[in-house]
Amino acid sequence: MNGDQVMPVPMACDLYFGKDPQINIEILLAAVAKRLGEVEYVNSMFVFPNGQNETDKSRIYFRFPAEQCSFTEEQHEEFKIVFDQSRHTPNAAEIFESCRYSITLEDFMIAEHWQKRFHYFQEILLAILEHVPGAKLLHWIESQHVMTPEYYLQESLQTSAGLFGPINLRVYHDPTGQYTLVDTLGLDTMWLYDLQCNFNSKLDLREVKDRLMFYAMYIFDNSNVIQNGNTLDGMHGEKWLCETKPSIIAPERPVVDIYPGAAFAGKLVIPSHAANSSMV
Repeated sequence: MNGDQVMPVPMACDLYFGKDPQINIEILLAAVAKRLGEVEYVNSMFVFPNGQNETDKSRIYFRFPAEQCSFTEEQHEEFKIVFDQSRHTPNAAEIFESCRYSITLEDFMIAEHWQKRFHYFQEILLAILEHVPGAKLLHWIESQHVMTPEYYLQESLQTSAGLFGPINLRVYHDPTGQYTLVDTLGLDTMWLYDLQCNFNSKLDLREVKDRLMFYAMYIFDNSNVIQNGNTLDGMHGEKWLCETKPSIIAPERPVVDIYPGAAFAGKLVIPSHAANSSMV
């Protein structure tokens, strides 16, 4: 793919609890070792020896014991946007208000292949959910995505191999309801291009969302294989043109822009720095 390069950031997930979670690090370490092999817990890090040198070791940060939740008014406003874009958990705000403690999982494996990063991160998260009961919400920080642990275990793992979480599908409508933009957020944490499609009411929103998630999973499996000038099959026999462009919705990043053709194209334009929940 020509154009700007994606600049990855650590993958991170906050787990929120109503009560101070009881964490037995030895039991958790054994559970992680069962899933991923040899591992140590050093300086708040799960450390996996990939080579002889210290720099070859993979690290995933796990903050424990849990911290009490304390948020500024600005952070509460930011969470409102996250809740708006997490439609499968419509009561997320209500659940969040009942949470008092949080723990954080964050990877320090940016140089590793994205599939390995995701695999290690997910296996540790699953071990935590199994051996640290009581989590009420998962907040995937970079994808601005919240969901209940139950949704993640029962839906995301079954339909997207757990990618729907670290990857979010966001939807923005213009005030008239004529135009819609759907984008993914989260692939950029893995050196991969997110996707966006700006379209009008002639296209079915659910079908566009399903296609973007399918393409996101395809990119995760096959790397940045969608090139400038490539076309994808549309819904009515048309071809959708792919180009690398700046994202319409914040955060600013290069994305694969999918143009559905003049008959179906949207005209929703939002400065990247100005996107907010009022557009939802």
